[in-house]
Amino acid sequence: MERILHDKTKLSLPFLVISGLLVLCGLYLVSLYSFLLFHAIVEVFSIAVGLAIFMLAWNARPVLESHHLLFLGIAYFYIAGIDLLHTLAYKGMGVFPGYSANLPTQLWIPDQGDGRRSSERRLGELHH
Repeated sequence: MERILHDKTKLSLPFLVISGLLVLCGLYLVSLYSFLLFHAIVEVFSIAVGLAIFMLAWNARPVLESHHLLFLGIAYFYIAGIDLLHTLAYKGMGVFPGYSANLPTQLWIPDQGDGRRSSERRLGELHH
C-alpha cells in the first residue's frame, strides 16, 4: 500500500519542466500587463523563500549542533521584512504616500547587502 501511495505522489521531471515554463510565461505576460503587479509577485515569492528559510532554521534548533543555520534563518527573517517594506514602498503601491521612488531603492540596498554579508560571514566561519 505504501508503494502505491508513493508512486501517485511522485512528480515527473517533464511535469516539473512544463510547470516551470508555464509559470515563466505567465510572469512574462503579467510583466507586459503591469510591471507593478509583476514586481509585487516576484517580491512576494522572495519574501516567502526568506520566511521559509527562517522557519526551517527556527524549527531545527533542537537538533542543530552549531548555530550557523539559526543565524542565517534569523538574518533571512530580517531580510524578508526589509523586502516587504521595499515592496510596499514601491512607486504606485500607495502605502507610503509622499515619498519618491528613492525610498524603495534605499530599502533595497540594505536588503541585498545584508543578505550577502550574513551568508558570507557564516560560510566563512564554516570553513575555519
